[in-house]
Amino acid sequence: MISQEELAEIKKIPGKILGNPILNKFKFVRAKFGREGIERVEQRLKELNIDLNMKDLKDFEWHPQWLDVLVLKIITQEFNLKEEDLEEMGSFSARVSFIARLMMRYFVSIERVAKEASRYWRKYRTEGELRPIKVSEKDREVILKLEGFKGHPLYCPYFRGYFKQISSYVVPDSNPTVKEVDCPFTTGSEDHLFKITW
Repeated sequence: MISQEELAEIKKIPGKILGNPILNKFKFVRAKFGREGIERVEQRLKELNIDLNMKDLKDFEWHPQWLDVLVLKIITQEFNLKEEDLEEMGSFSARVSFIARLMMRYFVSIERVAKEASRYWRKYRTEGELRPIKVSEKDREVILKLEGFKGHPLYCPYFRGYFKQISSYVVPDSNPTVKEVDCPFTTGSEDHLFKITW
C-alpha cells in the first residue's frame, strides 16, 4: 500500500509524459489480469484520491510524469510483479505503442533508430535526453545514455524490456540483450547507461 508520505514523494518527480505510455501499462494489466485487474488498479488510485480511469486516457494528452510512476508502482504492488515482469511490460508497451510502430515503419536500421532515439524520446517525455554513445553493427552493440532523468527504479527494468523489443524489430533474427551498466539508483552514476547487444 502506498502511504500519503510516499505519494507526496512521488508527486515531486518532475516532467510530463504522454498518455500513451500510461495507457499501455493499463493495456498490459488487461492482457495479463483481465478487466478485474484494471478495476483493482483504478480502485487503488481512487483510494489515493487520484481520479484516473483507463477509459479516460488519451494517447496524445500530456500528464504529469509522477502519475506514470504512481500507476507503475501500483501495478507492481497489486500484482506482485518482479523485474522480469516489468521487462515484459516494457516489451509489451513497445509492441502496442502507436509511436513505436510508426518509428519502426520508417527506420529499418539500428543506426537510424539510435540516431533518432532522442527525438522520439521527446515525443513521449519532457524530462531527460536519450543519446546514442556507440552504434556498431560490426560489434553488434549499441550503447544508449539517458541523461537528466532519474524517474524511479521501476523504470529501469521497464526500459530494458522496451529497448529490447525495439532492437528486435530492427535486428531481425536476433535475440538482443539489454543491460543497464550505469544507473543512478544502483551504481550512483549521474545518468542511466544501457548496453544493447545481439
